Amino acid sequence: MPFHPAPSAPIPCTPRLRLLVAACLACASLSLGLSPAFGADSRDAERGRALALAVRNQRPAEAAISTGTLRIRGEDGRRTTIPIEVRVSLGSNSWSTVYQANFADGRRETLTVVNLADAAPHFILHRSAGDGNIAESRPQRPDELFVPFASTDFWFADLGMVFLHWPEQRWLGRETRRTRACNMLESRNPFPLPGSYQRVVTWIDEETGGIVRAEAYDDANRLLKEFSPGSFARVGARYELRDMEIRHVPSDSRTTLQFDIADPEKLGMKHLPTSK
Repeated sequence: MPFHPAPSAPIPCTPRLRLLVAACLACASLSLGLSPAFGADSRDAERGRALALAVRNQRPAEAAISTGTLRIRGEDGRRTTIPIEVRVSLGSNSWSTVYQANFADGRRETLTVVNLADAAPHFILHRSAGDGNIAESRPQRPDELFVPFASTDFWFADLGMVFLHWPEQRWLGRETRRTRACNMLESRNPFPLPGSYQRVVTWIDEETGGIVRAEAYDDANRLLKEFSPGSFARVGARYELRDMEIRHVPSDSRTTLQFDIADPEKLGMKHLPTSK
């Protein structure tokens, strides 16, 4: 879930899903130099838009392939595991991330997220039956994006980070989360529908630019989803996200994405590397 980090941030290049955790923010975005004539609300809105823009404009440094496992605990307590492959490809003015879930019965579900500069992501979905038949769809309407990928708690909207493209972004202040000093960003949906997000609040690490936590609220402003990274692994001189979890609050179902990392040295969240 490789992208291009800011030179000061030692978080490694990883596919798009890890951008939720390790997207690096441009320092200039954090000091906007607004005129005192602007009210606090205007300053917070400008700063929020700058934060969202900096996160979503990160581009992978190179093409890459990662593998891992989706571990699902359903609302009935039943547990399921699904192997997943994440592929990143680069174009001249765009880049794409492909998430392919491979079910034990031979079915495959593949979601391609196409990212363009200054535009919301495009989605292409392929579902392959065990007999080899493939159905293609291109979900774009808001009601088509708040649906599960491969029967997990990760929705298309989560994998495409669509909330960062909403017009209303607001900086809420600073807060410490999991021992990390964070900037809080609130993203508001201009057209919240039943079953979608009304708003998303993200805690962004001031030093690394990684997302320490995210909360999504439904159309009635009730907490619907919680996202949090797990542990990191040191691989040589690099740090890579080892696992992450997203929870559907009403049902208490949850999905953990665990990445395959060779010979890692496990690090807790509080031991995240810091910029110098």
